[in-house]
Amino acid sequence: MAFQLLLDISDRGRTRLIVLGPTGVGKSFLACVLADHLCKQGHSVRYIKTADLLMELRLARADGSFQKLRKQFALYSLLVLDEWLRDPVSIVDAREVLDLLDDRFRKTSCIFVTQVPVAQWHPQIQDPTLADAILDRIVHDSLRLSLKGESMRKLTSQLTPQKEDADS
Repeated sequence: MAFQLLLDISDRGRTRLIVLGPTGVGKSFLACVLADHLCKQGHSVRYIKTADLLMELRLARADGSFQKLRKQFALYSLLVLDEWLRDPVSIVDAREVLDLLDDRFRKTSCIFVTQVPVAQWHPQIQDPTLADAILDRIVHDSLRLSLKGESMRKLTSQLTPQKEDADS
């Protein structure tokens, strides 16, 4: 699936992928591996945590550079939004996200990395109409990759006893 995604992004430039799973399972790592590969192929990529994106959009609105920032985001071949909808999204922020997604819709690729199941996305956006519009631009055309397993941080920790050690 990851190989096909890379081909789709390279050839068509308009793939959307939702990477779901629990904390520490490797969602962000996988998205970054895909992004790194595309960078090495000459594609422009931007990785950003959703909270940081919202902050950048707010600051750009305040200092008058919002249109310039929107144009920059529209040009990336791939936009990786990590921690997607981890926190509730205000009405003002939802409008900005909708504009950003509209600029990219079916033109460029996005990866949405999240712990939040898709069925719980709608309540995270405070305005139901904006939630409908945002989700309409994401969920219908997106591939979904659900990761399962233990936290890699837990499994690789030097301080956490492994199962064999705990049994001794």
